[in-house]
Amino acid sequence: MIELVVILWSVRSLSIADKAAQQIELVRSSELPVVLYKEQLEKKWYDYQPTIYQCTVFYFTKERSMEIEKKLHELGYELPNPPVPAANYIGFVRVGNLLFIGGNIGRINGQLKYRGKVGDTVTLEQAYEAARNCALNHLAIMKAALGDLDRVERIVKVLGYVNVAPGFTDMPKVVNGESDLLVQLWGKEGQHTRAAVGVASLSQDSPVETEVTVLVKE
Repeated sequence: MIELVVILWSVRSLSIADKAAQQIELVRSSELPVVLYKEQLEKKWYDYQPTIYQCTVFYFTKERSMEIEKKLHELGYELPNPPVPAANYIGFVRVGNLLFIGGNIGRINGQLKYRGKVGDTVTLEQAYEAARNCALNHLAIMKAALGDLDRVERIVKVLGYVNVAPGFTDMPKVVNGESDLLVQLWGKEGQHTRAAVGVASLSQDSPVETEVTVLVKE
């Protein structure tokens, strides 16, 4: 898909200027952004790949837009390093257009911020944050697997486990920490099926563990 049109217009040549003017009107009738350089085209080749050259018009396509990652930065978050598997398993498996991403306990760059049972030593707000950290790790794995978060077409399913104290029943509010971030990033395509299950314990006494399945674009 053509995303940018750059037109080189030289005032020294009336014939080129006339052709450029025709191309300008043609391009302006479309919804493509137009950049017009007079005299000399600026040297900005590193961000784009030329796909077509015709007369005085250059057509370019962006290699990657990374819109999802830009949204993540606007929300104030950074992608962590993908978590390293702690036992005999791998972080993700792709089957056709489905990417299955295994559970993680929200360690950011190897550091686990909270430990303990939700409703006892860990508050609901802290557990929500821990689930969001799980989501950040999932995003890091998606990027490692696909090269670009924009290749995710939609979030399919989230499965969350919450390390609960006796009597705590707000597991869905905890797992919202992951779900809310995914919906913020992908909008309607971030809405997903889900289960939020209370369990007696989790690895390293973490308060929450989540896994996710996503659909990859063709």
